[in-house]
Amino acid sequence: MSLQDKQLFEINFNIDELNMVLGALGELPAKASMGLIMNIQQQAQQQGQQPQPVEESVEAERHSED
Repeated sequence: MSLQDKQLFEINFNIDELNMVLGALGELPAKASMGLIMNIQQQAQQQGQQPQPVEESVEAERHSED
């Protein structure tokens, strides 16, 4: 299936939800998640949003669980 054949979806998240998704993706192996993380961050930057880098949001979650 070529890139042009893939159906695109538009999903709206607030910044907290977006950071939660990125944090969850950051828990997966980079081999499986890095492309999606970069795609989400790029789209957010184009819309003027600055999600937290995945490493920071994952660390924040870990500290809040302690």
